[in-house]
Amino acid sequence: MVGSNYFKKKTFIFFPLEAGLAHIIRSLAVAEELVRRKHRIIFALTKKKQFFIKNKNIEVIDIGEYCSDFQSANQIKDPSYIYPLVLEEIKILKKYKPDLAVIDCRFSAILSCKSLDIPSVFIVNSEGLFCKTYLPDFGLPKLVQYLINLFSHMLVSNFKSQYFDPLLEVAKLVNKNFKRVELLDMIYIIPEPRGYLLQLEDKYDTNYVGSIWGNGFDESKPSWLDKIKPDGRTIYLTFGGTGYDPEKLLSLSKLLIEKGYRVIVSSSNIVNPEEFSHLDNLYVERFLPGFAVCQKVDLVVCHGGLGTMSQALILGKPVVAIPFNPDQYLHGFRFEELGLGKCVSNLRVVDLIRLDWENFQRRARDLPINRIFNTIEEVLKEKDKYKTAITKYSKMFAGVDGNKKATDILERLIR
Repeated sequence: MVGSNYFKKKTFIFFPLEAGLAHIIRSLAVAEELVRRKHRIIFALTKKKQFFIKNKNIEVIDIGEYCSDFQSANQIKDPSYIYPLVLEEIKILKKYKPDLAVIDCRFSAILSCKSLDIPSVFIVNSEGLFCKTYLPDFGLPKLVQYLINLFSHMLVSNFKSQYFDPLLEVAKLVNKNFKRVELLDMIYIIPEPRGYLLQLEDKYDTNYVGSIWGNGFDESKPSWLDKIKPDGRTIYLTFGGTGYDPEKLLSLSKLLIEKGYRVIVSSSNIVNPEEFSHLDNLYVERFLPGFAVCQKVDLVVCHGGLGTMSQALILGKPVVAIPFNPDQYLHGFRFEELGLGKCVSNLRVVDLIRLDWENFQRRARDLPINRIFNTIEEVLKEKDKYKTAITKYSKMFAGVDGNKKATDILERLIR
């Protein structure tokens, strides 16, 4: 049995992507489990996101910003931007000499670890793998959907290559000559249940561990939350950390209140809570414990992040997704396809062909607020029709301890 007494103390270093919250939170959840098993943890994170780390047994170190938001997404296509980050990471790795590196979507760290022959594990959802990606029904005409599926591997592969292939050029600057297949040759931890997204190809060492949950916001549970109960008109509204549309968050919450709903908002770093109108039945906090809130509401309206939607699913609540990036579109429409809610978008065929990150964000900002509101009313009125699917898939998502499974894998690798 894998456990804390089986291994000598080892050193793990974590390199999470800074964008949003999910990458940091799930990496931190695994790091904390390793701490409980008496290992040494180094957590490399840009300074402005270090406030998430409250565990004093985790050694937090500063690191240069890789990609904190969509405005910098184009930067990571540029080898001249990546090169100094790789040099910094190599310096860190030489200093701490980790037994294993855990990388969550910070591509530059892949090259840094490979350059020093440091074993690494990559945390990523299945759509992030360099293989054929399952695409859900986007509500397009059948022939158009068929053609999109037919060419999707080429389109998605080209999109991913924009962010990965610059590493091959940077490798030469650090006197290495890697091929893409060599950089991609890693152990992968997939934080979702196997079978949620249909697996079209499996050419990597993938480990589906189920959802990885952090408890970083449990301490931020407000006292007023205990007084709230589902009443058929209570909504949880959150855009996570990547829904870059403060105006939509503000205006949608106000409209819902005006229409007689009770609204709980997690504003994250998108909007300062003080900017919301002071209205009866509007409760706003910067961060909230997702599971605790989902217990108290009838519907979750969110950005299509798999973490938030999974919490809603496990607690038996339908979702309305308003996606802001390609991953969120995929998960939002997958939830609709499975009968777990609705995804609202202005998606066009050309958007799926172009796969431009900033264009997805722009399309979400342009989405009329009345369309979102009408979808919310539709889902609440037809709430019973989602119950069967929610019961079925909630068992899939709730049945595995992803934190433990991921940590067990990491310990086996340094046996």
